[in-house]
Amino acid sequence: MVLFLATSLFYFIRQKQHPSEPTSMVSTRTPSTTVIPQETAPPNKVSTSIFVPAWAIDQANLKLGSYDRVIYFGITAATKGINKYDQGYQNLTAFAKATADKEKYLALTMTNSETNNAVLVDNKAQQKIISQTIDIAKQNGFFGLVLDFELFSLFNDKVPGEINQFVQSFYNQAKGSNLKFTVTIYGDTFYRKRPYDLKTIGQNCDEIMIMAYDFSKSGGEPGPNFPLAGREKFGYDLKTMIDDFSSLVPKNKLTVIFGMYGYDWIVDSNRHPIKPAQSLSDQKIQQQYLSQCSSKNCVVLHDPQTKETEVDFVHYLGLDQNNFAQEETHVVWFEDQNSAAAKQDYLKKQGITSYSYWAYDYFQS
Repeated sequence: MVLFLATSLFYFIRQKQHPSEPTSMVSTRTPSTTVIPQETAPPNKVSTSIFVPAWAIDQANLKLGSYDRVIYFGITAATKGINKYDQGYQNLTAFAKATADKEKYLALTMTNSETNNAVLVDNKAQQKIISQTIDIAKQNGFFGLVLDFELFSLFNDKVPGEINQFVQSFYNQAKGSNLKFTVTIYGDTFYRKRPYDLKTIGQNCDEIMIMAYDFSKSGGEPGPNFPLAGREKFGYDLKTMIDDFSSLVPKNKLTVIFGMYGYDWIVDSNRHPIKPAQSLSDQKIQQQYLSQCSSKNCVVLHDPQTKETEVDFVHYLGLDQNNFAQEETHVVWFEDQNSAAAKQDYLKKQGITSYSYWAYDYFQS
């Protein structure tokens, strides 16, 4: 009888327990104490995709056989609708022919902050952009859409809600046209407190693609493209990023994009940049600094925390009018296939198995 009562009490307590509900929030670095239920996905099912920029379509043969899907980057939008004179729109037909046997997504690129703020307060402009994008996608055999909506400038408190409305409207109309709908989000969204309500956006899309690159800016201090670890040194890292995103969005909705490029900073004697860095594709970095690095004091360092590579060297400029040697000290950081693979190993252990690469012709052709 005592055993029966104890068992009944334990069962009653278990039945009364309920998981706490996640709360909506605009991106912030304050750690979330809420853990959302994660939707289940087939174990170890890895999916890879690649962004193909409009400027890469001129190449004779796109080598895309190893990717599950390709993302065309893309068409651009303004307040009057899709820009049909842009290279992205002009090369649509060539891209569609080159990828006839692939699952392909169409990216809508909205990267001008002034234009984007104007679109957010103009419902007619939004509806025109949405309807034209869907029509173009259907006419050219695309399976889904990728909304690349970026804001760089300061924003007011209304902006997150305005973005939510735009995304929700886009998602509903894409669903009505049997198109998948994906949204790209900055990897440093929490760290730099960008104006995206991730919980709401995650509920109004099929996928969020995290841009896990460009953490170290061209106009800032030299550093990794996006460190795997090293938050104590760099302020943030990919491990923390995944914790932040997965606290609000199911992991099976997350895709991590790796930027296959780096920056070359010219620095002073204290390693502070003296002008904005130059961006370099992974291919160019491999050719100039890894295959053969003929510059003075060239040192290649593989960082154990970030998993990325740093190259330091001195570039000889020549002699000045007094016959003194003129030199520049360079610091290069970059992502490559080795660092991306190390990050993927970590992501797999966290249950994230969808990856993408920015961009075709940066590291292969």
